[in-house]
Amino acid sequence: MPEAVAELRRCLADDYGGTLMLRQATTLLRSPLMHYCGYWEPGVMPFARRDVPPRVQDAFIDLAWAELDEVG
Repeated sequence: MPEAVAELRRCLADDYGGTLMLRQATTLLRSPLMHYCGYWEPGVMPFARRDVPPRVQDAFIDLAWAELDEVG
């Protein structure tokens, strides 16, 4: 899934000027918890909420390849 993570990062950077930050949950979650923070141009957030979740699902369906201990 590293290719899907790269696509997620590209989408966030190129389409929305954002970055991806990962935090490991302390308990099991049914689905990823996305938190959009910072300043968003008016009218952009609905597009991000539409475009980002499918890419998150593609990127993190299987985290076996990720080294989350190194992510801060």
